[in-house]
Amino acid sequence: MFLRTLLLALVCNSALASIHIANVRTFCVNQVIPHLQAEIVINDRDLGLPGILYVGVLDDGRKHPYFFGSDGWQAWGSGTIPAYAVLRQGLSNTTITLNLSSLPPLPALNIYMDYGALTPASEKIVQAGIDAVAMIRNKFPERPLPATVAPDMHRLALIQDDMTRNAKYGFVLASRSFPICDDH
Repeated sequence: MFLRTLLLALVCNSALASIHIANVRTFCVNQVIPHLQAEIVINDRDLGLPGILYVGVLDDGRKHPYFFGSDGWQAWGSGTIPAYAVLRQGLSNTTITLNLSSLPPLPALNIYMDYGALTPASEKIVQAGIDAVAMIRNKFPERPLPATVAPDMHRLALIQDDMTRNAKYGFVLASRSFPICDDH
């Protein structure tokens, strides 16, 4: 279900997205390396909240999503989406620059920028999970239980859910619009 929700989010018309991508520009570095620069504009209600930025590409056939994370471009099918940036101190409008020659080798790509926020309500859910495990641990000390829930994994899941559920993604650029860089 989650994969279907995310793929639906990525393939929908960008006019339906609830974020704004601004100042999109392409350029060539040293006249040979194509680059993209774009600003992901955070919704006012999410400014300053902890969150994660995502950068993804999807082929025109909408079958091969990749996300840019700490290990570069990674194919994604389900589970945790690789994060472009984790912003524990709070989301803010951010300019992202990509080397377009490093993109996955797909014939026709569409680049998206996304973000998810950790809302106060989501943080309460995380704390409730921590408190519930602690309560059960105290009440039944003989039972094997984890020391606590993994709060950061729970936060990650809630942030990712915020991105997909609230369509916090935006189409940036199609590969047919990449700059042609030539040193001749």
